[in-house]
Amino acid sequence: EQLGDIVGLSFTLYNLSTLEEAEGNLEAAIVLMERVVAIDQQVGHPDLESDRRRLAMLQKLVGR
Repeated sequence: EQLGDIVGLSFTLYNLSTLEEAEGNLEAAIVLMERVVAIDQQVGHPDLESDRRRLAMLQKLVGR
């Protein structure tokens, strides 16, 4: 059940990141996606690579 809780948290953080991006809050979206990627790594989530790509895209948008 704890694994499900952390995967659910990751899903929620991802959705919040998408919302922040849509509202133009890219820095907030990046912080959230960093947490998503960290959780993905911790649990071996199958979306790790796509989430890393999304994080990199957001970072590129702000010039990182």
